[in-house]
Amino acid sequence: MSNITKALYEPDINEIGGKYYDFSPKNNPSFVQTAAELKALGIKNFYFMLEIKNPEVLYFNPFSPSLSREQMEKIMIEAKQNLWYFARCLVRLRTDAGLKHFELHRGLCAAIWGATKGFDWCLCEPRQTWKTSGTIGTIILWAFQFSQNLNIHFFGKDNENTKRNLAILRDDIDLLPPFLQFKSYKNEYGKVKQTRQSTEILMNELMHNNLTIHSKANNESSAMQKARGASAAIMYFDEIEFTPFFDIILANSAPTFKQAADNATKVGNPKGRYFTTTPQGQ
Repeated sequence: MSNITKALYEPDINEIGGKYYDFSPKNNPSFVQTAAELKALGIKNFYFMLEIKNPEVLYFNPFSPSLSREQMEKIMIEAKQNLWYFARCLVRLRTDAGLKHFELHRGLCAAIWGATKGFDWCLCEPRQTWKTSGTIGTIILWAFQFSQNLNIHFFGKDNENTKRNLAILRDDIDLLPPFLQFKSYKNEYGKVKQTRQSTEILMNELMHNNLTIHSKANNESSAMQKARGASAAIMYFDEIEFTPFFDIILANSAPTFKQAADNATKVGNPKGRYFTTTPQGQ
C-alpha cells in the first residue's frame, strides 16, 4: 500500500461480541470523548458509535486521489452500511475556522442513533451546538447519497431558513470524497448527465432521490396544503419553536408520512421525522 492511500493514523481495533470497534482517539476525538462520557454515565454499550464493519477500510485515506477502484468500492460499501463510519470518517463541514470533520456530542449522538433505528426524534439545544448542520451533514446527507427512490422534505421557520439548509446540504456533498458525490449519472440512452440543482430542490439522479423545501406558511389554509403535499419518508423540521402553524403542518403531514415510511421500511430505506430547535428565548 502506498503512503498516499494508507490511513492517516493507526486504528485501535477491538472485537467485542462479534463486532469491531475503533477506539483510536486520532480517528475523531469527539467520538471517543462521547463514548467516554457515556461510559462515565454507566452506559454498558458506550462504544456503539465507534463500530466498523470492515476494519480494512480504516487503512485507506478516503480523500486520497490515488485510491484504487477496489478501495473506493470498499469505502462506499462501509459508508452505505454504517452511518457511524460515514459521520466519523467522511463528513466534513465548512465553518468560520475553515473545513473540519464533523464533531459528535451526546445530543447528536442520540439523534443519529435514533435515525439508525427509524425513530422520530427532537433535539432542542442552544445556538452554536451544531444541531442543524450536524443533522444535515450526517443523517440527511447519508440518506440522500446512499438510499434509492427516497423523498425528503424540509420545513422551517421561514423561507430563508429552508433555503439555507438546502445550501448546507449541497455544500456537504461537495466536501465528500469525489467518488461519493454522485454529481453525474448515465441516462437511459447511456449519455452522461449532470445532477440538477436549484435553490428549492436538490436531486440525486443516480439514486433517484429528491429533496424539496417548503416555504413559510402564512395562514392555516396554506399550512394544511403544504403538509398534505409532502409525501416523504424523511421530514426535517428546523426551528419548530419558531415555525408558524407548526402543529397544523405536523398533524396534516402524518398520513402521507406514514405511507411513505411504511414503503421505506419495505425496501430498507431510512425513515423518520427529525426536529431541531433553539429553546424559546435564546
